[in-house]
Amino acid sequence: MSSAETRVTTMNSMTNKLRRGTPLIILFIACLIGPVRWVSSQASLKPDQLDELIVEAKSKADHESLAEYFEQEAQALQTKAERHQKLAENYEKGGSYEKVKGFMLQHCNAMIRSYRGAAEENLALARMHRQLAAEAR
Repeated sequence: MSSAETRVTTMNSMTNKLRRGTPLIILFIACLIGPVRWVSSQASLKPDQLDELIVEAKSKADHESLAEYFEQEAQALQTKAERHQKLAENYEKGGSYEKVKGFMLQHCNAMIRSYRGAAEENLALARMHRQLAAEAR
């Protein structure tokens, strides 16, 4: 076997090894990055941090953080209300719910009202914190 043939064989072997290893490398990177992306998508304040910030809030940044938290909560609640709206539509169309359809629809409508009301309350808190942020130094 000539040296050129040996180099080609070696390069083919390395290419095959790399191809076999690529999915593992990608999986490894995904495992590292996945949790970081998940954490960053969550509300920026944990419950104990929220409690402390509410008690200690003085600065513009404090009140802006609180406003953002309550806006995120409002969005999450609105999403739940929309989900229950879809559930109500599906129960209305559903096949085997005739005996309990009325109860199911009442439940969904009550949840929609509750989630929308809670979303509005969270937005009101966010507006108050935005106002306090504007007045803070």
